Amino acid sequence: MRDRGMPGTRADMTAIGQRPATACDTIALDLSVADLSRVPAHEAKRIVNVIRTPRTTWPPGTFEEVRTRSHRLRPDIFRITVSG
Repeated sequence: MRDRGMPGTRADMTAIGQRPATACDTIALDLSVADLSRVPAHEAKRIVNVIRTPRTTWPPGTFEEVRTRSHRLRPDIFRITVSG
């Protein structure tokens, strides 16, 4: 995704004292129905700051680690908050 108003966005972010890269770190990607089963296991361990649900499919042997790195937001909705 590209922000077509980047110069304006950058100025607005600077005005409130936040760098665009810092702001992007606070945005969570919604992977609630994503099929990540073909992602290499070592790459899946690096996934952080995403929303997952029981419908998110993980590579074999990685779900237990993903589960331990997740924070429950609501029933069946979790956010992965720590990288592996």
